[in-house]
Amino acid sequence: GRRTANGEVFDKFSVSAAHPTMPLPSYARVTNLTNNRSIVVRVNDRGPYHGNRMLDVSQRVAEALDFRRMGTARVRMDFLGKAPMAGSDDTKLLASLRTDGR
Repeated sequence: GRRTANGEVFDKFSVSAAHPTMPLPSYARVTNLTNNRSIVVRVNDRGPYHGNRMLDVSQRVAEALDFRRMGTARVRMDFLGKAPMAGSDDTKLLASLRTDGR
């Protein structure tokens, strides 16, 4: 229920991420390099909050990319552009999940 850096309420079940320097809010495609699963996330907070990480992702993103049980994964992140300030776009972002490596 705490606020993210851009004022949204944090929800661990949203399709979101935290990054130290990306514009807030913005979109990025995150790819798990182990299994090539990828998804577009909404970057709406600053982080990561643990050392030696590129970004933090929500529980829902970790489940979609199939690394929640491991806790961390090697990922690639591609900036896609700015996101609108208002509204939830979780349904659209979940539809961006790719499991075929493309």
